[in-house]
Amino acid sequence: MEGDPLTSEVLLPLSKDRREAALRRQADIQAGALAPLVSAQVVEQVEHLLAERFAQPLAEPIAGRVGYQELIRPDDPAAGADLVYVVGGEAVLWPLSVMAELTCSAGAGQRSLTLEYRDGDGVRYLVAGANVTLGPSQTQAFCWQPEAGSGFWPVDDAAIAPLPQQHLYGGHQLAIHLSGADPADQLSLVRLSALLYPTGPRGL
Repeated sequence: MEGDPLTSEVLLPLSKDRREAALRRQADIQAGALAPLVSAQVVEQVEHLLAERFAQPLAEPIAGRVGYQELIRPDDPAAGADLVYVVGGEAVLWPLSVMAELTCSAGAGQRSLTLEYRDGDGVRYLVAGANVTLGPSQTQAFCWQPEAGSGFWPVDDAAIAPLPQQHLYGGHQLAIHLSGADPADQLSLVRLSALLYPTGPRGL
């Protein structure tokens, strides 16, 4: 049997048993000839898929809404100023907890903190308060978290308040607003725990 094993014509014997044996031999020859071709095609397809997948940043989801948790550490704002964190355009943010510390100056007056969600124009669309006020020279930590329910309570030096959860899209702001502030009051140690959902060709 000369030539290409996939296309060569075979003269089969007249005997049934010999004919079946010849057909099995021919099938084995054809399978052996096809194996390297099939393997090469499969390997090429797998290599292409892997190259396409790992060419993307690891934070990119493979498909659908795949998020990952991140602890964000914004810089402290200027004295007497609000903390404003702007969500980047590459992700949608789902807040899990927000914590900050307020150190009040010796100046007179009562201070309080409010957590605000604002749109891209800086207009607030959600407000979450904490039923705690501070006087001169006081320091207090605040923690907004969903497990707080509808109340609040102190834990050591922390005031715990409920956290309403909504998606914040690119350009939106998460702000900690300081009311009744003295110019020397200082917000610090802000930590924002959140799920980030990457946007882009294969994101949201």
